[in-house]
Amino acid sequence: MNVFGELEARLKPNRAGAMRKMTERVLGLEKLRLWFVGLSVVGALLIALSKAFSGTEGAVLIVGGALVAAVGAAFTARFDFRKLELTSLLADAEAIAEEAIVAGREADQRQQADNANAAQLDAKRRALLEMQANVHTGCLNCPLGEPIERVAQLIMNLASAELVDAIGFERGERWAFSLFRAIGADDDVVLRRVAVHWADRHREGVDGRVWKPREGVTGWAWHDRGEVILSDIYDVEHGAKYMAQGDSRRDDDRDRYVSAAAIPIRLGKGAGIWGILTATSSHRGRFMRNPQDASSQNVETVRCLARLFAGQIAIRQIANGH
Repeated sequence: MNVFGELEARLKPNRAGAMRKMTERVLGLEKLRLWFVGLSVVGALLIALSKAFSGTEGAVLIVGGALVAAVGAAFTARFDFRKLELTSLLADAEAIAEEAIVAGREADQRQQADNANAAQLDAKRRALLEMQANVHTGCLNCPLGEPIERVAQLIMNLASAELVDAIGFERGERWAFSLFRAIGADDDVVLRRVAVHWADRHREGVDGRVWKPREGVTGWAWHDRGEVILSDIYDVEHGAKYMAQGDSRRDDDRDRYVSAAAIPIRLGKGAGIWGILTATSSHRGRFMRNPQDASSQNVETVRCLARLFAGQIAIRQIANGH
């Protein structure tokens, strides 16, 4: 039980005690009421008795009876008002206390959610740092003359150990990371997969699709020369723009590829695009641009992996005189 549950538990007996004390006070007032009702009766009797007298005596009885009756009525009304006032004060105090407890419990729930979100982000941050360390350490032992395709798959394998935690993929989620290299001239370029890491590892050996500019998420990232971040590929606002078409389309695309982040890889300032790193997930909202949502940090993880690819590929191209 948190502090607001304790306050609520304490409020119940206090409410009962306050009701008891108010009841006692009201009973005390009711006992006094009899005396002042009696005064009113006496006043009425004096007024009635005044009819038996004339002159000064009758007038005195009328005035005296009226005063006595007025005092009795005034005090009776005062007691009735005091009872209503006590009841109103108690109700107001109880309402304020209950509102404070509700507001405090909501604030506590928000704080717990923020703490859980912060813990999740910290776990992702530590996994991301570990992933970078694994790649840097592993690549130190990789010969500079190794073919780019082998280097790319090595980086993907080195990153795979921490990549799941860095993104926060859930059990049963179908996700994939694919690195595509641009091959050919600008007018006749294709994007061919050179490295892969999938949730279902046994399918990684299947030949990847070849994308052309303006085909799928990868092709549009190439064509637009920029990132493509999609919370839901099939959102009506996109139409069918990012969906695979024709021979590139697969029957299970809607089950496998829902959210995506495609990041262009450049090997230096002002350089052209070497390729595209594309991350996809079967969960809607896994990748998004909203900086207020923890899932948007997943895009930064994909960017970080793209930078790791770019750095290692650039080092080997320079070493080999390219």
